[in-house]
Amino acid sequence: MRSLQVKKQLLAFFMPGFLIGILYANCFLKQTIVDTNLFDIEILKKYTETNSFGNIYFLYIVQIRLIPFALLMALAFTKIKKLLMPIVVSGSAFSIGILLTVAVIKMGMKGVLLCIVSVIPQTICYVPAYLVLLIYCMQYPSGQWSRQKTVFVFGMLMIGMMIEAYLTPVIIRSILRQY
Repeated sequence: MRSLQVKKQLLAFFMPGFLIGILYANCFLKQTIVDTNLFDIEILKKYTETNSFGNIYFLYIVQIRLIPFALLMALAFTKIKKLLMPIVVSGSAFSIGILLTVAVIKMGMKGVLLCIVSVIPQTICYVPAYLVLLIYCMQYPSGQWSRQKTVFVFGMLMIGMMIEAYLTPVIIRSILRQY
């Protein structure tokens, strides 16, 4: 029963954030999106053709993924832990709404497909890691943090970061060959 309540709460904060992101991109960013080179096929191809990214790209991924998660983890053990779930879920949904809107404006439905296929592998790891932390925050004080949760969360993050650094460019490269 508690699981159903958590899912409803997550959805209740995700959907409005997602819709606001779509509306924001369409109402306030449309000309900016058109004028920029976001989702430019040539730039995406150059990104995927560079084989020497490897470890440098992995370190970049670690930096942009681990620092925000470490901050979130630190905040999860403060008095504001109950506010984290709505903020993180709504903010993530807002970003997803903007990203998908940009993809549609620049590439049509192919852009949405590119977005979805290029984030699915690492998302399979990132989402459970974030959910464990956010559910802990929502269930406090009845929920307890444990060593097993710590190992699971950081293990999933590391696997997700390796997938994002080494597998995602290969996936994007194979999709862009069709253009």
